[in-house]
Amino acid sequence: MVWRPVGGRAAAGGTGLRTRTIIAATFLGSTQIRNGQFDIWGTVLAVYVLVIGVKGLQLGGAPVWLPDLFNGGALALAVALARYRRKPRPATRTKERRTG
Repeated sequence: MVWRPVGGRAAAGGTGLRTRTIIAATFLGSTQIRNGQFDIWGTVLAVYVLVIGVKGLQLGGAPVWLPDLFNGGALALAVALARYRRKPRPATRTKERRTG
């Protein structure tokens, strides 16, 4: 938590929105180049996608809360894509012991 002075008093904040954006970029990056694997180039590409989307919303005159909604929607989409694109694991069967 970061304390910064605002109008002569201390206010908490400063990292919450950036943290969500970083997490959204990381998960979106895991869907870009290698399926389901986190890598730096996918994250860099995802950061550009998010920045261009948010800047387009700001230039279009969108309300202040809409970029946060955009980042949250990108995070939800990235997690869904990562889950969908992941290869299914083979099922392991356990042998049941019969007693009696």
